Amino acid sequence: MPGIAFQRIRPADRSSFKDFSVRIRAAEFGLTRDQVATALAAEGIDTRAYYVPPVHRTRAFAAVGPAFEERLPQTAALCDEILTLPDYGRLTAEHVERVAACMMALHERAPSVRQALGGA
Repeated sequence: MPGIAFQRIRPADRSSFKDFSVRIRAAEFGLTRDQVATALAAEGIDTRAYYVPPVHRTRAFAAVGPAFEERLPQTAALCDEILTLPDYGRLTAEHVERVAACMMALHERAPSVRQALGGA
C-alpha cells in the first residue's frame, strides 16, 4: 500500500514482537498518522503513537535534549509517522482483516476523509 512501511527485522536482530507499528508517509498515503488514528478510532480500532515524544524531547532531558535534535533526523521523522496497530494475544484473523480493509479504504478515500476530519 503506498505510504505504508513496515519495520524491518533482520535475521540477526532480536525482537519481542510486542508491537506492530507501521510508518505512515502522509504524502504517499494521503493522510497523516494522526488522521489515520482518528479515523480508525471512529471505526472502533484502537491504535497508539508509542515513543512520542522521543526521549530527547521529554522534560527529563530538557537540559540536554535539544543538543540531540540535529543528530536525530530519523527520530524526528518517525515521531510524526509511526502508528502502532492492534496486536494482542486474542487478536482474530477477522480483526486483522478488518484493520487492513480500513487502512485500504482510508488510503483510497483519503481526500474525503481529510475533509470529514476538517483538514485540507
